[in-house]
Amino acid sequence: MDKPALPEKLNWTFNPWKQGLGGWRRPQLALPLSLLLAALLSWSVTVPNVPQEYEQQLVSAAEELGAAPFAMIGERQYTREQISAELEQIRTAREQFPRQWLQWGLISTLLLLGMNAALYLPTAYELNAQGVKVSFMGLPSLRRWEHYRNYYAHERLVHLSTLPRPSALDPFRGHSLMFGPDNREDVLGFIAAHVRKREQGE
Repeated sequence: MDKPALPEKLNWTFNPWKQGLGGWRRPQLALPLSLLLAALLSWSVTVPNVPQEYEQQLVSAAEELGAAPFAMIGERQYTREQISAELEQIRTAREQFPRQWLQWGLISTLLLLGMNAALYLPTAYELNAQGVKVSFMGLPSLRRWEHYRNYYAHERLVHLSTLPRPSALDPFRGHSLMFGPDNREDVLGFIAAHVRKREQGE
């Protein structure tokens, strides 16, 4: 029986919100985790970390200074101006903390979401006679079939590699295509017809 003819091209879109990447790598789980991490990171770099004991020592020294030129806190000498400046810095840091936390939280959120955009945004794929076309965030890229020398099929994706044999460098020498709903066999058949798999002994 003759094999069915390959279509001229295959098109599909992978939507992570509907299909997910497995495990925690689902947008419904990754998004709250990213937001929580952004909040913790921004809090850690903006929260005033002056020990309460040190602040109380400054207040007590200011009250007891009187006409003396300086006060001792631990082993350091503080003038009235230095004590006032320290207390002003602590007060300013506390007043600015909510605004700075919000600002750094937004920056951290944008960075984390940008670094993990593939977890949230759909990717469009096209396989044609020339090669593999991937469109992400409206930016298309095309890799010709000659670029690839092997491929490895997994449950949710197929990894196209530029190396002829399995290698630890495979994750860095190629890229992965996520399968669409019910198109795994079609995608693998199209790839198999265009990528020459080399035998291990070659």
